[in-house]
Amino acid sequence: MPLRQRIPLQQNITSGEETTIPIPRSDDGVAMLLSRLADDRATVAETSIEELEAAIDEVVYDLFELSDEERGVVEEYLEVF
Repeated sequence: MPLRQRIPLQQNITSGEETTIPIPRSDDGVAMLLSRLADDRATVAETSIEELEAAIDEVVYDLFELSDEERGVVEEYLEVF
């Protein structure tokens, strides 16, 4: 439903005249979002970056169909950096 239908503004406003526009406010879902934020922070704290990087490497190697030898070359190259 368009905003103009939800908030009826039936008054005529002239230039320079002050008025207030009612803005609906709802805190629905705020507690849920804060809970999800706390859960996400806990998940991030428990996550091993090295394990994630290794899993991503495997997916990329599979995507490009690299052989074990080619994977070894890539790993050696990455050790330099």
